[in-house]
Amino acid sequence: MEHFFGRSWKKCGIYDSIKMSEQEIYMDRPLLAAALCFWSSATNTMNLPLGPMSPTLLDMAAIFGFRPNGEEICVLADLPSSFHASLKPKVNKDDKKAKQKADAKARKLLNYSTFYAEHAIAEDVSTVESHEPTQHEHAAFLLYWLCKYVFFTKSNKCLFEFAGIAEVLSLGKPLALGPFVLAYLYRTLRNVVTNNMTLDVQGPLWMFQVWVQTYFHQLRPSHPFDSTVILGRQIISLGPHAHSVAECFAFFLSKKSMTKEEFAICYSRDYPSCLALNITKSWERSLDLSVLLPWGSILISRDINYGLKGTLGRPGVEVYLPNFVARQLGFIQSCPAFFLMSRNRFSSWRGGFTDTAHCSAITLYYQTQFGNFERSGLSAREPDHRATPTFQA
Repeated sequence: MEHFFGRSWKKCGIYDSIKMSEQEIYMDRPLLAAALCFWSSATNTMNLPLGPMSPTLLDMAAIFGFRPNGEEICVLADLPSSFHASLKPKVNKDDKKAKQKADAKARKLLNYSTFYAEHAIAEDVSTVESHEPTQHEHAAFLLYWLCKYVFFTKSNKCLFEFAGIAEVLSLGKPLALGPFVLAYLYRTLRNVVTNNMTLDVQGPLWMFQVWVQTYFHQLRPSHPFDSTVILGRQIISLGPHAHSVAECFAFFLSKKSMTKEEFAICYSRDYPSCLALNITKSWERSLDLSVLLPWGSILISRDINYGLKGTLGRPGVEVYLPNFVARQLGFIQSCPAFFLMSRNRFSSWRGGFTDTAHCSAITLYYQTQFGNFERSGLSAREPDHRATPTFQA
């Protein structure tokens, strides 16, 4: 599939994430057990003696390759449905029995093993070079990848919920996967800490592990990083690191400071290209929005949309508070202030949308804030990891 679609994946910002799926990820249970003790699902931050830290949209780009901006993914998104429809056998809608049988058969075909057997093609490129996979075959590959490797569906099957995303990506259109995947990561962490620290959950828990290993190098094998490859691929390749829960917990409990180099591990990179803005030098406002859009998305505190039509439970939001973790983004850390009353009420409670107008309000708020951001622009500055005296107090 890479032979035919590698360029398209790079355009969409998913190439590195797909390549990461080729590597085996070893679950570091001691690290996860200790790190999750410090996770607050009220603010979606890891609260340490040095202050809050959290996976940000900058981290989602630098570590996993997901774009912080692009076409928004939410319950209101106008996603295509032809691929979704192709996964269901065609029957007479008025024949209820036939429809029930067809739906049951469609669900069975979504099991990973069955889905793979149904849609997989030969691995040898030379045998299929004369026949490029169709768009729906490409979409099937992307749906399999999204469900099994990104969102890690607990049911061990592909979900119709993500079929529209797979189809858009198969058309080569860039989506804002960063906010969407981050919302799923936040929700996964919330479900773990509110369910007796059960690690057997649906969702990208593995991303939290890789994020922790990125910022806290003491908890992974040491290795220099290649500036042309996303951090996640390199960290996963290092393999497991031996330590106990007690050792990891003691490390976090005593973590009262970090060096500039530790904070800068993500904001100092210029790969992928959406991060390639040298903020230490003046830049022209006439530069196209490809420079401003990613940073606007990264820096604006807001609720980010969680879920789509068909989401188990109801679609809702997860709060995103980059002002709580300013040092991770190269800004002096001041006392964090809540930006508004989040729909999650800054608690572990998670409410779903009862009305599409609620989802529209979330999008409208961001658009308004981005308008303010665009007018004020970005000033050249030297990244700084310090904190104000009031924050320290």
